[in-house]
Amino acid sequence: MEKPLTVIIKPTRDCNLRCKYCSVGDPDSTYMSEEIARESIEKIAKRYPGSNTKFIWHGGEPLLPGLEFYRRIIKIEEPLRQEGYVISNIIQTNGSLINQEWAYFFKQHNFGVGLSIDGPEEINNRTRVFEGGTGAFRSIIRGSQILGESGVNHGYLVVISRHNVDSIDEIIDFMIEQDKSYKLVAVAPIGRAAKAREELMIQDKNFSKSQLRLFERWLQEGKSSQKQALWKYVVPVLTGEPIECIFEEDCQQSFIGVDSNGDVYPCGRFCGSGEFLYGNILKNSLEEIWNNPARIALSKRSENLEAKCKKCDYIKICNGGCPLQGRLNGDINNADYNCKEYRTIFSTIERRIKEEVDIK
Repeated sequence: MEKPLTVIIKPTRDCNLRCKYCSVGDPDSTYMSEEIARESIEKIAKRYPGSNTKFIWHGGEPLLPGLEFYRRIIKIEEPLRQEGYVISNIIQTNGSLINQEWAYFFKQHNFGVGLSIDGPEEINNRTRVFEGGTGAFRSIIRGSQILGESGVNHGYLVVISRHNVDSIDEIIDFMIEQDKSYKLVAVAPIGRAAKAREELMIQDKNFSKSQLRLFERWLQEGKSSQKQALWKYVVPVLTGEPIECIFEEDCQQSFIGVDSNGDVYPCGRFCGSGEFLYGNILKNSLEEIWNNPARIALSKRSENLEAKCKKCDYIKICNGGCPLQGRLNGDINNADYNCKEYRTIFSTIERRIKEEVDIK
């Protein structure tokens, strides 16, 4: 049976924020048409009978196309569900545009919601700002409160950069106070972030230190939100099987990206990269997209990884890391530029788990 497919779909690259580490790049006024949305949903969801598809509505800021756009999305999806196709929706938003109407819609149609926030106000506002530099924290928290009051389950996504990597304890304390599940991801030097690489990139072993500090606090405090943030490291160490997209042997069996103009890429992070343009959802069949030479090459990445990866003790659970971040080291067959950091995280967690088991 084929794997469920996650589609990172960008209804727009435009955004009402100007975050310093934005991976999308300069705002683009292109908004996805209903025709492209319909073709994307129907063509991908119907790839085989009873297929399981998760649409992650991303951006830019995915709320900018407006609520009516998503009402039409539901009208497109409902007949497919009745035919036996399994479809779910998640939206990753900066939260600043959320009001009661949005919250009611998300609750009514069972949308998962992720809010991007980088910690308490002073830390968040170092990077997540409106045009002009005003911090977005209070707008994000207001959106979170509206969602909570409406019974919409939602979590947080934290981008770790040079601006906040030394503030990991403050971030953890904030998340405990908020009582939200959360993920920590390292900043990627793509899009607008590429222009501020020196300002943003984490130096030395600070990223692994931040993740391992979270791990030690989880061992001490046992908070479920900390566990969820760490699972992408802990589960592979315990089971030998990766569970995060960046560590999959062949991410293309599980992920695809659709840009606002219908162009199809390996995932949302590759959108705009001509070298990895698989085709266009309106102009090409799914078979043509699936058989694009760039997609085939990416699917074979694990076979072609550089020699140092194949000698690594953690190759089976890391698989060279994210191919996009390997490409930033030269090409997709190179290791993720966070390779050493991930190896430190995996090895330390493995050692600490063994110590805990021995103690008990």
